[in-house]
Order: sequence, then structure tokens, then C-alpha cells
Amino acid sequence: MLTELSEEAASLGAQAIIIGVGKWYGRGVRGFRLEARLIDVRDGQVLWSATAASGRSASGPAAKREVVRKVLESYPGLVKNR
Repeated sequence: MLTELSEEAASLGAQAIIIGVGKWYGRGVRGFRLEARLIDVRDGQVLWSATAASGRSASGPAAKREVVRKVLESYPGLVKNR
């Protein structure tokens, strides 16, 4: 399935695909957790992929920021401004 998804994304001119799933927790421990996978696709070829997950967070936006930061930190060749 990843091959078909990569080829479809490349045919649409995409350079990356993000697949994510979020889950709200309830009953005693409330919060949100997000897991995402970024797949870098160029010309139908998967060049790189990474999966990251947030810890339990109070909101979806906070979890999203954490996941984006983790994925970008692992991207090869990315210049980090710290």
C-alpha cells in the first residue's frame, strides 16, 4: 500500500505525505496523544520516512507542535537553528 500511496502522491506533485492518528483519553486521565508518520516522496520513490508520537498533552495543537518538532529534528540535511 505504501508504494501505491507514494506513486499517487508523486503524480499529484507532492513531496511529502503525512499520515496521522490522534486519540483522546478520558476516564480519570484526560488528554490527547498524536502519532504521525512523514514520508518524503519524489518521483514515486520514497526517499525518507519517520514516525513520531507526542506524549499525553492537554490539547491537539500542543501535541501537533511536539510531533512536528520531533519529525523535523530527524530529517536528514535539515539545518537546525538553535
